[in-house]
Amino acid sequence: MHNFVLLSEKKLNKFDSIGKLFIHDSGAQLIHIENEDINRTFSLTFKTPAFNDKGIPHILEHMVFTGSENYKVADPFNELMKSSLYTYLNEITFYDKTVFPIASYNLSE
Repeated sequence: MHNFVLLSEKKLNKFDSIGKLFIHDSGAQLIHIENEDINRTFSLTFKTPAFNDKGIPHILEHMVFTGSENYKVADPFNELMKSSLYTYLNEITFYDKTVFPIASYNLSE
């Protein structure tokens, strides 16, 4: 993986898996859980702490999927749902983070 360094690796007996923790040059962390499950699952998680009760992190969550000047797709979330072999696709705002979980049987890389 480009510009990622393996920090630790651990056998996860309960899940018949191997867990690996990587860090990127940018400081981003990646957790990879390797197993035989054909459902490929990943999520992007961002720290989005709320500084007041105006709902800014939730608004940002929706703005991510409304396109931009450089990315003209009006609703990439729905476009992905129409054209993908997804098994799960969502966006979730917590009080301190925003998560975009995605799962698919698609084996292309």
